[in-house]
Amino acid sequence: MNRGIDKKLFFHIISLSIPLFLMGCMPNHRDTASLKESLKSRLNINNISEEDLFIRALIRMELFDHLGAIKDFNKLQAMNPNSDKYFSYSAISNNKYGDYRGAINAYNKAILTSKDKEDKELYYFERGNLYYKIGENNKAKQDYDNAIKISNKEMSSFFNRSNIHYLKGNTRAAIKDLDKAIELNLKSSKSYNNRGTYKFIEGSIIEALKDFNLAIKYNKDNAVSYYNRSVANHKLKRKRSACSDLLKSIKLGYEITEEGYKIICE
Repeated sequence: MNRGIDKKLFFHIISLSIPLFLMGCMPNHRDTASLKESLKSRLNINNISEEDLFIRALIRMELFDHLGAIKDFNKLQAMNPNSDKYFSYSAISNNKYGDYRGAINAYNKAILTSKDKEDKELYYFERGNLYYKIGENNKAKQDYDNAIKISNKEMSSFFNRSNIHYLKGNTRAAIKDLDKAIELNLKSSKSYNNRGTYKFIEGSIIEALKDFNLAIKYNKDNAVSYYNRSVANHKLKRKRSACSDLLKSIKLGYEITEEGYKIICE
């Protein structure tokens, strides 16, 4: 990762973020008190209906009672084992609760029961994120591959897969995926930042600098990209520009050692 630059300096990529959506489960944003009241009214129902149990599980998710939500979704799965939405919501709750294996198992069942291609694409993507989180990168890549086979129009799938390629040492494949991610979102600052990093690693310093410029253009508060551009400028012996970018990155909250500061600015 430090190829071609001082070993005391290094680039940063922006890793994948894990989107955790409730997927529109609650139609209206209600205050906590009314949610608790609604939950209370459904706690003492002896023969609770599937609909009320589902609403209760969703309310528990909104109130961050993830364990309670998991238990309710387990009951819903027993009531209707062919509903992929119950498995998918259970996966989200397990993830929030910190049970990543439980979330993966729930997504396994959601994928098996889903009849909708768009939903299945999302489940592969989310399961890939979980495999990435626990360090099983080969399985994560396979899930991103499967998601992309279903739909090659989702920028996040290409972006996240590029992280896997990078971790496996295949920067050219990572660049290719980021080319596609940028094609799908021309204003993706994080995609430009990471592609610039990989281009630098490949020895294309000027092309890397262009990407860092674009990363900053589309997110002027991106401390990581200012830092990366300072390293690129340092490599090109543009001391004033390098130091200016470094100071900007520090102002935006980027932490750097005193030694690293001296390398670029003194």
